[in-house]
Amino acid sequence: MGKLDLSVFSQNTWEVTLPNKQVINVSKPTQRKLIDLGELTKKLERTKDTAKQLETLTNTTLFILNNNVENVAFTREQLEEMLNLDMYYAIYFGYMEFVKEITRNPN
Repeated sequence: MGKLDLSVFSQNTWEVTLPNKQVINVSKPTQRKLIDLGELTKKLERTKDTAKQLETLTNTTLFILNNNVENVAFTREQLEEMLNLDMYYAIYFGYMEFVKEITRNPN
């Protein structure tokens, strides 16, 4: 039997260039992170209060951006100073599309 190299499945990343021109490569979510992301998405969709929606969106963006191969750890304060609302949504919807693509084609 030939060898099985599972590392090829973890090589796909989503490249994000931040407003300060820093580039990070966001990893594919693990099964646990995918479940957590689903819970955050449900919470975001259910929440009607604008302040709570923004808090959940910020938490979701932190969750996404902190899952990077460079091991850069962002704080809430950093994101609040660096990103505007359009950027939060671009990150959220962009990552969700990335997840859909890799789910359809895991290689």
